[in-house]
Amino acid sequence: MLKNSILVLVLIFSNLTWSQPSLQDLKKKSKSVAVEIELESVLGIDTYEIEIRQPGVPKALNFQQKESVFSVTLDVGKYSMRTRMKTKAETGPWSNWVSLVAPPDEVVLNAIDYRYFVTKKDRFAPINMGWNFATGAERYRLWFEKIYTDGAASEKLNKIKKIETKDNTYIARMPEGQYKIGVQSISRNDIASNVVYYKELFVVQQSSLPKIAIKKGTDESYSWDQVPDANVKVELYKKAFFASDYERLSSEIVNFATWKIPVGLKPGEYKIEFQFVSDNVRNGEIEILKFVKRPTEEDFAKAIKE
Repeated sequence: MLKNSILVLVLIFSNLTWSQPSLQDLKKKSKSVAVEIELESVLGIDTYEIEIRQPGVPKALNFQQKESVFSVTLDVGKYSMRTRMKTKAETGPWSNWVSLVAPPDEVVLNAIDYRYFVTKKDRFAPINMGWNFATGAERYRLWFEKIYTDGAASEKLNKIKKIETKDNTYIARMPEGQYKIGVQSISRNDIASNVVYYKELFVVQQSSLPKIAIKKGTDESYSWDQVPDANVKVELYKKAFFASDYERLSSEIVNFATWKIPVGLKPGEYKIEFQFVSDNVRNGEIEILKFVKRPTEEDFAKAIKE
């Protein structure tokens, strides 16, 4: 709904105080050429009059009626308008010219069956959008506003890449995130309607593997329940006693359900990271297990000799 207003001026004309009409509201009706203009209703007024002119057209359109709400037929475009009021005895002065815009119809969005979409790793979710062909529209601009849950400022994605189409359908391929999506009618002379948004947010999430559950054996081995289409990444780290940082000793991808601590490890603090991994979906959460390899008497004897 478009809104314009002109200042209300009070003038003395004969013995009658005149209040110039105020443009309260302008809104599109069901047809692109039907425009509703609502003037301020004033007690004692017998006739309301408006004149509408279009740039380059010498003759203005004139409308007079007793009601303060006008429904006029206009082509989509930009106009100027002025107003005045009459009683049975006197005619008030014309107001200043003000801008008037007749936009194309707003679209009516088709219902979408799903708001939540789950995608595979690094894939986009296809959101099938549709709407009616709006009267007066030559093309449609699609708005995708990403909603951030951390409170950061929102980002209108079409500032990065404008998305426009002349069709009344579009498949939006969206990465992970929450989105507010809308469609706007654009006329041949670049006049835009209001953006019509879907009432609900659209949520795109990547599917994830579960966190691995490790079972420790009695012979320095570890096992787990396998997951379809997933392998297990195992990384072994070590740090010297009283050191602050770990050093990675090995990293491997295994497609079986057991893993054993390598033999011959030197004394120190160790940690093992287990993680389900896949090329198709997001990797699972890492499970970390720690253990200490304490020096033996043989280690002490060897250290003394060195």
